[in-house]
Amino acid sequence: RGLPPVAAAGAEWRAETAARWWRAAPPGMAPEERAARADRVFMVLDALGRPIGADGWALFLDEPREMSAALPNIGLRYGLRDALREGRAGEAILHVWILLGEGGPAGAGSLALGAAIRALRALGLADEARAVALEALIGDAW
Repeated sequence: RGLPPVAAAGAEWRAETAARWWRAAPPGMAPEERAARADRVFMVLDALGRPIGADGWALFLDEPREMSAALPNIGLRYGLRDALREGRAGEAILHVWILLGEGGPAGAGSLALGAAIRALRALGLADEARAVALEALIGDAW
């Protein structure tokens, strides 16, 4: 089916695209797997500034209330926040690299990935943020 979430990450992505993407899951995909993939895709697209919309986020309401997710170290999260607030770009980029971990964007959890993408955009590195997003999502294409 190509790369719907990646292709749609451009100018054509609109809030209603989230619901279309959700409904386009392959037949037979377990609801838990769809929710896990959507968690990652929606987080990345939101971090890129693409609208998910209330209806898009509401798609998760019928899924399990809790999902297992790796949480980035609190020191890294707040260290990144403080570096961004105080204009310490080099330190912020270092925090981004550490957040993404050894597995890089493809292996990072959705929360770390979202934080990394938002930080890169805040630093004026929009092209790099999109590259991180693409690397993270390319393995999830259906």
